[in-house]
This record gives sequence, C-alpha cells and structure tokens, in this order.
Amino acid sequence: MTKEKVETMRIKNYNVYFFLAMLIAVSVATFFVFKPFIIAILLASILAIVFQRPYDFFLKLSR
Repeated sequence: MTKEKVETMRIKNYNVYFFLAMLIAVSVATFFVFKPFIIAILLASILAIVFQRPYDFFLKLSR
C-alpha cells in the first residue's frame, strides 16, 4: 500500500470514531434531558393502554 492510501484509511477510521463518540454524547445528553419525564411518559402510556377499552365502550354507547 502506498502512504496516501494508509493515510486515507487512518482519516476514515478517525471519522468513524468521531461519529460514534458524538452519537454516544448526544444520546447521553438526550437521556439526561428526558430523565425527569420518563416516569410521566411511562405512566401515561400505561394509563392510555388501560383506559383504551373503556373509552371505546363508552364511545359506542354515545353514538
């Protein structure tokens, strides 16, 4: 291999490592932003699932 090809491969590897590092950093930052809301989101999801059938039942009754 020529020196140019080796250098190009090294730069490509650095680009991949940089991308992965940034992806992990952004993922961690996103987690910390949503951390206070995780319980509320989970509770809302559970309540939506639990009350879907009664909602459908009362919707049929009212039509």
